[in-house]
Amino acid sequence: MNEKGYPFHADPDGSLYAFENLSPNKRIQKLVLITMTGHAQIFNLALLDVLDTGELSDVVESNNGDLAEILVTVFHIMEDFLRKNSECVIMFRGSDPRRHRLYRVVLGRELASLSLRYRVFGGTPFLMTPLVANKDYEYYFIKQHFHERNENI
Repeated sequence: MNEKGYPFHADPDGSLYAFENLSPNKRIQKLVLITMTGHAQIFNLALLDVLDTGELSDVVESNNGDLAEILVTVFHIMEDFLRKNSECVIMFRGSDPRRHRLYRVVLGRELASLSLRYRVFGGTPFLMTPLVANKDYEYYFIKQHFHERNENI
């Protein structure tokens, strides 16, 4: 994913990233929250919109016409996090079936390119298997290519 996304910034501990989703008629604050799970070195990624009320939502549809830029930005955030935390694994899933399918399609399309730098898996929080393009998984996982560890977690 060499496309250009939105500029982002991270908080000092590197678990919260922020960027603005811009269009001629809307400006939406987006957050990417990366949190520890109950499994060593596995972190969950959540893409959230900051609503006008200040609440966070992972189900709102902004329809701002820039889905590709948002996905590229989230991928660049994953790259940044993994560059700073090379021993970690990021796991994610769609917040609804449509978004989950979108992730499956994008990962399948980009798998060859991603595999040059990352190891990409599908599975459950307890078992990761190498990703097969266009196969549905409960979760998706990405980690640095050079970091070896047991995939049976």
